[in-house]
Amino acid sequence: MASMFGAIELSLAPYVLKIIIDTASKTAQHPELFYGAVLVPALIYALIPLVHNLVFRAYFYAHFTLFPTLRTNVVTQMFNYLSLQSSNYFQKNFSGSLANKISDMPQGIEAIVGILNGMVISRIVAVCIASTILWTISPLFTGILITWVLIFLSNGYRMAKHVEQYSIVFSETNSAVNGQVVDSVSN
Repeated sequence: MASMFGAIELSLAPYVLKIIIDTASKTAQHPELFYGAVLVPALIYALIPLVHNLVFRAYFYAHFTLFPTLRTNVVTQMFNYLSLQSSNYFQKNFSGSLANKISDMPQGIEAIVGILNGMVISRIVAVCIASTILWTISPLFTGILITWVLIFLSNGYRMAKHVEQYSIVFSETNSAVNGQVVDSVSN
């Protein structure tokens, strides 16, 4: 929700400012029309960052009250799942590595939620607003924007697929090293 308002502010505020300037230039010769014509867009322009700020404060409040519970639930569920494994499973895996994976899981989930909320949703909303505004100016500009977005997304997807294997190897290696350290110290 907060990221959507961020995208709205980012995309809509410049357009509202354009409306204010266009309206002011059209009515500058008629002072009796000027204030009435500029008042509503100016109020909207002033309210956009105010609403954005209030929504972000609510988001951070929710974040700091919900994420500790989420972290606790994830760790508890991971531990419960792990405790159901056979003794053979524990002989094949370092206990320190398993503990490291359990402690890394909440951070990973928090990062995924942050990426979805902060980047994906806000970018989708921003592109939709920008496309709509550009369509009113020139459909060609909308086509250019959407083409650029598709090229950007396809390149990003290809790069993410390429990096994914390195990320998996890094995570497994990190867990194995931490597991060996913990097991060596505890033994």
